[in-house]
Amino acid sequence: MTELEIWKTMYTGNISSAMYFLAIAFLIWVSFRVAISIRTNPESNLFAQVVGTAFCLSTAYFALFNMAMSEWNINAAAAAFAWLASTDVAISPNAQMIIANTDPGAAPSIAPNLVQGIFVASAVLMQMGQIWMPKK
Repeated sequence: MTELEIWKTMYTGNISSAMYFLAIAFLIWVSFRVAISIRTNPESNLFAQVVGTAFCLSTAYFALFNMAMSEWNINAAAAAFAWLASTDVAISPNAQMIIANTDPGAAPSIAPNLVQGIFVASAVLMQMGQIWMPKK
């Protein structure tokens, strides 16, 4: 495998993650619509609140999973670059930067970094506030 093939494979994975993120962004919007609908409908009952909560939380999980797959893709590329360098093939400075700034070969984890965590947590907290906070 050459460095160019590794870059191409990584970017193909990034494109897939980006397309999946567009679907997640749409589902986050739908989750907000569900939460607001539950809040504004005077006939919403406990069942609607529980089902709405399940939908919002599953959307948050899908977002975390997509973020984990994106990071895993880059870590896998970093591991491939590190392997390539270990075979005495010269790799580019950009490939060296990927190795230095990632965790090559790390297993995927849905534990977000700080910014991802703030993004997902803020969306979930706003949704849960709409569903569960008392109406004034």
